Amino acid sequence: MNLSDHPFGPPTLPADLLAQVGQSVASTASQLQAQWPQAPATAAAALLQLEQLGLQLQAVVRVLAGPAQPQAEAVDLGLAALQARAEWGAACARAGARWAGPQNSATVHTNAAILKQLLDLALAHALGLGTDIDVDVVQRAEPALVALRIEVTRPGGALFESRPGDAGELHWALLTALAAHAGVVVERQVRALGVELLLGWPPGGAPVAPSLPDPASLAATPMPAGCRVLLLEPHEPTRLQAQRLMLQAGLHVRTAVTVDQARALLDQGLPECLVTGIEVADPACTVLLQDLRARQPGLRVVELSCQPHDFATSLPQAGRPARVAREALDRTLIAALAQELTAPQGP
Repeated sequence: MNLSDHPFGPPTLPADLLAQVGQSVASTASQLQAQWPQAPATAAAALLQLEQLGLQLQAVVRVLAGPAQPQAEAVDLGLAALQARAEWGAACARAGARWAGPQNSATVHTNAAILKQLLDLALAHALGLGTDIDVDVVQRAEPALVALRIEVTRPGGALFESRPGDAGELHWALLTALAAHAGVVVERQVRALGVELLLGWPPGGAPVAPSLPDPASLAATPMPAGCRVLLLEPHEPTRLQAQRLMLQAGLHVRTAVTVDQARALLDQGLPECLVTGIEVADPACTVLLQDLRARQPGLRVVELSCQPHDFATSLPQAGRPARVAREALDRTLIAALAQELTAPQGP
């Protein structure tokens, strides 16, 4: 057989390699920001965008590589858009962008964590296109859709010239791939002075997920066997729920209510992951983490967040934990742990 006889297929890259690329990009950008505090504004903005893109690549790849379809729940699109508006306020201010809306709302059945990722990618794409952003929830008849519409304009001039390597186009590519995986319709209409982005769901949608996942579905999660987790959580209902989910997933879990209790448990063995309901910025938790990382350099950290729909990948080189929303532990905690415990350790 010669080269011309070889049955070439479409090029593919392993998910773990793509996730490692995302982690490397985000880590390098974060380190450059820390080492170059007096960077010009344009350079600082570019580094921040590169860091965010690396984090988004990791998060999207992990979802696409997941063995199971994302679970759905009833989500208010208007409230999700308002939450995104609050989270993207600083980025809009840096870009000199104006945000209007939403005026309307509707409930759809979708995965809340994936919706947040879709919104983040759409807004990152939008900020690269124009300075006026108008967001609203609309009903479309043909085909029937409940949709979140993002209209982007740049008053006074032509909107943009898209080039294949533009970061905004990478955001769009990730957005379309993630939407196809989640069963969300995405459209982009480019006009002379504006762009309309549409994220749509069929009326009725998927059935609402149960309050706790079926243990059989947890077994399909790619989780390394016998991993040790230290759970630090003062709030008893959250602690019991998180402990039950992790035990169902086959993890070895030890629990602590206070930082002092957590420190005492270290004599019984070092964890591979710390799940903490105390913010890592809390001084007592910061000292605990410093001690843990000195003894366990590969430690992964997941912070339980009070922010609704929060789901973020960790950035260990920058000391940044992964985050999952407390309200969505049953849907996202095990996925986040699987992502963290199987991620490459990096340099």
